[in-house]
Amino acid sequence: MDYIFLKEFFTNYSLPTIIIAAITSLTIILLNLITKGKLPSLIKSFAPFILSFILYFAYDMIFVIRTVCFRYEALYAAFLCSSLSTIIIAAINKIKKGEPLPSSAVVLLVESLLAEYVERDYLAKTATKIELIIEKSDKDINLLVEEVACEIRGASTELNDAQAAFAARIIIEAVYSLKNNKTK
Repeated sequence: MDYIFLKEFFTNYSLPTIIIAAITSLTIILLNLITKGKLPSLIKSFAPFILSFILYFAYDMIFVIRTVCFRYEALYAAFLCSSLSTIIIAAINKIKKGEPLPSSAVVLLVESLLAEYVERDYLAKTATKIELIIEKSDKDINLLVEEVACEIRGASTELNDAQAAFAARIIIEAVYSLKNNKTK
């Protein structure tokens, strides 16, 4: 198994980001254990995002700005925490199943977010294609969303156009937050 990208994450992210991602990951794992793995797939996919957002905004309001206010910088950092916690949970799940980890954290993130909507046989291929589309793109964000959504729709029979576009936006923002890590 390739753990290089995990080492890279833990050396590049700030302490609050790592702590919040770890708390989120542990909470989701405990929730999964308590419910004996019977969490709905939508919750499994997006609970780390939602919980990380809540925890990071709480941290930002309590320890950073010390007032009830939402800042753009906190939104970016919350996406970063969300992405990291999703990757941690996906890596733990793959290790438990004995599956190999992909060489890229972005592929692992995209696989995790699309796992319930794309057939298992096409998941890694779709995630790799989406990573390449985002990585090589110099297009306007709306064109990029449309291209990623088209790839998602091509691999999924369950998502309609609006849902695929929503998933594409989340994936693109999560990937950008990982690639452009600027939290301190």
